Amino acid sequence: MSTATRTYRGSSLEEILPRIRAELGPDAVITRRREGLTGGVGGFFQKQFVEVEAHAGAPRFEAIDDSDAVPDSFRSTVDSPQSTERAPAIEKILEQAAPFADQLSTALERTAPAPGTAMAPLVAGRRAPAEAREIVEDLVEAGLHPVLAEGVVTETVSHVLPFSPHSSLERLVRETLARRIPVQSTWTRQGRTIGFVGPGGSGKTLCTARLAATYATGSDLPVICLTLRPRDGGAELKSLLHPYGVPVHPVDDPGEARARIAGAREHALIVIDTPTVSPAEPAEHDRLAADLEAIGVYEIHLTLPATVGAHAADDVLRGFADLGVSRIVLTHADETGHVGPAVGLAIRSGRPFSYISSGTSVDGGLLPVNPHALASIIVA
Repeated sequence: MSTATRTYRGSSLEEILPRIRAELGPDAVITRRREGLTGGVGGFFQKQFVEVEAHAGAPRFEAIDDSDAVPDSFRSTVDSPQSTERAPAIEKILEQAAPFADQLSTALERTAPAPGTAMAPLVAGRRAPAEAREIVEDLVEAGLHPVLAEGVVTETVSHVLPFSPHSSLERLVRETLARRIPVQSTWTRQGRTIGFVGPGGSGKTLCTARLAATYATGSDLPVICLTLRPRDGGAELKSLLHPYGVPVHPVDDPGEARARIAGAREHALIVIDTPTVSPAEPAEHDRLAADLEAIGVYEIHLTLPATVGAHAADDVLRGFADLGVSRIVLTHADETGHVGPAVGLAIRSGRPFSYISSGTSVDGGLLPVNPHALASIIVA
């Protein structure tokens, strides 16, 4: 039988051993083994691999490790066909590199599935929980991109489950997903200047009223509410905020807006409703971008309906990105449980969620985003 060395590669030693036995026989000898990571996208989602060299028949010990510093005396003793005596060091190596038929049998017994069941993928040397694949499918069904769903579950199985082996995998996946969701609803300064932007029907005006009313009734900060170039003269926003005693100031240009908020930036909440514009209308879109910059809006919150699909969510953010969008408000959250596309957008773009908006009333309809609560919608 030939003693030529062959190289085998797979995700685990258990995956490789049956191939070696089939090709080289049960007395095959592993002469070299190494592990590493391969594949992935941008350094993420890499897969572990194991690579071994093996041959049948008498071992060739030059390849026992990756070092080239093997003494010549050792090589001549091993390679000489006339040699009949073995030094103690060689005897030790022979014991370590003995035929591994027993390892094969043990590995095959350990990895063989029960009759009538399919073998689950191996992750980090152990069988992944049977429900892992189902959870990935559930995440995709909830609107997460398949790569993101796979990454969240893989991270949980490989790096979280070992520390909580008796915990529910669903709960651990939910916690892993929550840690990935970026959120930021506060501001480091005392005063805040916030502008809401978004497509028509996304809830900009209602979010403006809700935030202004919340601060007016519960915060120690004074509230100034502006509406930029409103088509109805500010009537809708004035109606929403009248019960809370918050005056609304319609303004037509950045100069008028700056005059209204002069001296208040450092100690007040300044919230601005903006006109509905479409990126498909370059002139109006560019005008709004210039106005927000001229006014000096520190925070620009994009109102994104929870009902939006994955491709539409990307289009919305891309279309409004040059306005300086820094955060995302998830609106119409009570109208769907399919929030995966919006969550995926926040994770991919790095734009944090600030608030979540639901219902139609001003009171209680706007809350800071809790990533664990949002993850619970996706992983029930």
